[in-house]
Amino acid sequence: MPDVFVEETKVLPKEKPKQQPPTPIIKPSPKRSLWHRIKQPLMAYMANPVDMHFESQEEKEEICLLLRRHPITNMPWIVGALVMLFAPLAVFPILSFLNPLPDLTARYQLIFTLFWYTITFSVVLVNYLEWYFNVYFVTNQRIIDVDFNNLVHRELSSTRVAKIQDVTYKVNGVIRSIIDYGDVFIQTAGTEENFIFEAVPQPQEVVKQIGELIEKKEESAPAEAQGV
Repeated sequence: MPDVFVEETKVLPKEKPKQQPPTPIIKPSPKRSLWHRIKQPLMAYMANPVDMHFESQEEKEEICLLLRRHPITNMPWIVGALVMLFAPLAVFPILSFLNPLPDLTARYQLIFTLFWYTITFSVVLVNYLEWYFNVYFVTNQRIIDVDFNNLVHRELSSTRVAKIQDVTYKVNGVIRSIIDYGDVFIQTAGTEENFIFEAVPQPQEVVKQIGELIEKKEESAPAEAQGV
């Protein structure tokens, strides 16, 4: 006998697959080319340098400009080092011709040459380190002047962007005008120390960048005062 009552089959709704949270995309840091790594120790103007930090850098403080004196300012000691480098090649033939020291053997000549080139290397190293470590930083919060006088003495001066009252630059002379480098003068408020960026490349661009930072700071000052 056929069943009269048939239990109704209920169709359950299909469960929706759980959506996985999106995987965050991590952008790799920009890779610097080999040429960039080679020329970086010789650069005097660097905008938004990558992977660069300095002592006393604050949280959320970003480097906008890193400046040094223009490399052309190193020419006097570079020329002097080249003269010192080739001096022994000219001195010994002259001494041999004039023969003022007949007992000067090859051994003493070698000792004198090594001593002379040690002095030459020291002159080059000291001058290069003095140029490389005397830097100016322009960050989104401060202006920083690092004075490197020798291997054991270093002085750091800084001021807030909000305390800057005026920024000007001066380019004197034909060479500076052609190569485009000059002095940037930063005047601060009250008893704060004034700053001079000496012989930096593209001084007009440096003044422009600092001026834009000052404008941004002035625009954000009312919001910061209201605690927004």
